[in-house]
Order: sequence, then C-alpha cells, then structure tokens
Amino acid sequence: MIFGAGAFNTALALLLLVIALRGPATPAFAPAYRDHMADLAAILLATTIFWAYVEFCQFLIIWASNLLSDIPWYLRRMAGAWEAVMYTVAGAGFFVPFFILIWTPSKRSRAVVAGTCALIFLAHLIRVWWLVLPEFPESGFGWLDLAAVLALGGLWGLVFLLRLQYGRLLPERWARPATEAPHG
Repeated sequence: MIFGAGAFNTALALLLLVIALRGPATPAFAPAYRDHMADLAAILLATTIFWAYVEFCQFLIIWASNLLSDIPWYLRRMAGAWEAVMYTVAGAGFFVPFFILIWTPSKRSRAVVAGTCALIFLAHLIRVWWLVLPEFPESGFGWLDLAAVLALGGLWGLVFLLRLQYGRLLPERWARPATEAPHG
C-alpha cells in the first residue's frame, strides 16, 4: 500500500510538473488551464496526505506492537545521517507540499505547482534510497547509485518525452475557454 501510494503520488506529481511547465496553448486558454491545474493540484494534495497517512500508520503499528523482526529495520534508518534523511523526506514529501497546496491561490500558480511537484519527485527519489541503502552500510551512497538513477530515469524520461511530443497534455475540451460553446 505504501509503495503504491508513493508511486501514484510521484507519478501524479510528474504529470502535473509537465502540465505546469508546458502551460496553455494560447493566452485565451489560460483561465481554463489554471482551473484544471488547480483541480489536479488538489488531487495531488489528497494523494500526498494519503501517502503520509499510510507511511505513518505502518511505522506506528510496528513501533507500538514492538515487533522484534521489524524494529531493527527502522532503527538502521533512524540512526546517524539517515535520521536527517528521514526528516528531509518527511518535510519535502509531505509537510512543505501540504502547506503549499492547502492554499488555493498557490494551486493556480504554474511556478508554485511546478516547484512543489519537483520537490515531491525529489523527495520520493531520496525516500527510495533511504529504504534501500541502510541495508548496505559498508557501501554507503556512491556514484553507482546516482548512475543507476540517471541511466534508468534517463531512458524512461526519453521515452516519456518522445511520447509527449506526439500527444496532447489535456483533452481538447479542457483547453477551451469557459465562454466558448462546446462543439456538437
């Protein structure tokens, strides 16, 4: 559930980042574009809250039930420099986006939405490293970790950009100004 919620939240953030960066096709479409971007930002806020909820519930259940098999997993991730990473992920993945997206005018700003989405995307990447790397304390964080992300992410990004080049970001009916009558 946690991985699915995090992946959905990150995918929605990436989609909204692309939408915010592309902008409306013409200035006449800007009001409708901002309205739809604000609606998607509200959904992003809901998925961010859900991700934080399931993440915290798992931690609370394991910690409160004192499960000896699971507590060492958290202890390795809450020690040393990983503790700062944990707080960074919580701040960048939930608290900052929550307080930005809860305010309605910020959901209508392309720059604010793009920055918030980029922050959520970066926080998820750091969170994945936080989940995996403490199991290998002798290796730490190295150049290979970054190279793997750039190679796989670069390949996926290339495919995404090529597909994006030939398709629309929003359906045509969403891009029409509110004053324009719908076709047929």
